[in-house]
Amino acid sequence: MSATIEAANSIMWVANLRGLPFAEHARTAALAGFGGLSITPLGWHQLVAEGISSSDIRALCADEGISRIHLDPVANWTTAWRPENLDGFPLAFFAFPSEDFLRIAESVGAASLTAIAAFPSGAVSVGQMTEDFARLCDRAADLGMHCSLEFIPLDWGVPDLETAWTIVRDAGRANSGLVIDTWCFERSGSSLELLESIPGDRIDFVQLADGVVRVPANRTWVEDNLQHRLPPGMGVFPLSDLLGTLARTGGLSSVGPELFSWQFDTMSPEDIASVCRASLAAAADAAGIVHDLGAPGSGWEELFASPPAASDARKDVPARSHI
Repeated sequence: MSATIEAANSIMWVANLRGLPFAEHARTAALAGFGGLSITPLGWHQLVAEGISSSDIRALCADEGISRIHLDPVANWTTAWRPENLDGFPLAFFAFPSEDFLRIAESVGAASLTAIAAFPSGAVSVGQMTEDFARLCDRAADLGMHCSLEFIPLDWGVPDLETAWTIVRDAGRANSGLVIDTWCFERSGSSLELLESIPGDRIDFVQLADGVVRVPANRTWVEDNLQHRLPPGMGVFPLSDLLGTLARTGGLSSVGPELFSWQFDTMSPEDIASVCRASLAAAADAAGIVHDLGAPGSGWEELFASPPAASDARKDVPARSHI
């Protein structure tokens, strides 16, 4: 458990890197001082098709001092997997069966993985998901991997913290825990009281994002989630309350920004790294949390608010990148 934030334990999430070639992913993580990097199974498949092997991926990460690879997400682990509200989004992103996913994870040397439930809410019972999640954890344990469950409030199968914690708690697997994505936490209406009741050592990752009070009428929740996230401190989410709660429970073992954002899709590795590190430091300072990120400095907000070469023409980046 941890009540402090250490850069070496932070993951550079692939959401921050959609506009960059993979060769720049590990470098961006290193520029931010983060010790981990996430990869998607579809991204891996695209890289292999381009002639970049799993050993090449491991070498690129090692060369930049990245000590942890996280594979994210596995969606096809229970009796349903197919989302029905993501028009235009490649279904292949979600389709990898769990055994294929684990084979990829093993080949890249992943230490951990995230499971999501992208199928419609109610399509699979909580009891069935609990059994299947326990089975997934057991397979991950056979390979020495940790398995985290993420809730996502898009009318999907695990829509909130209460459901996710019920599954993880009742599955009873030592190599399992939760992902707390602050966009998902706020948009799902999950409570700090429930969060504080969960042992800190069951919080595996905290993904920080900020946002507006409510999703604008001319924007879908999917669009808000995948294109309009803000760095911590640039919106109105009560992130200090959430971080303070997790500091009290020791749930800060790995904290880092996850910014699905058209602005990030236009930015350089140097600017993305600067915004990630500085916004994380500023969020920690605002919550009174000890960290080793250094002073946030000034100017990072402007980097994000007015990215160079920003244009509406690049807002479709997820369809063409290693998502």
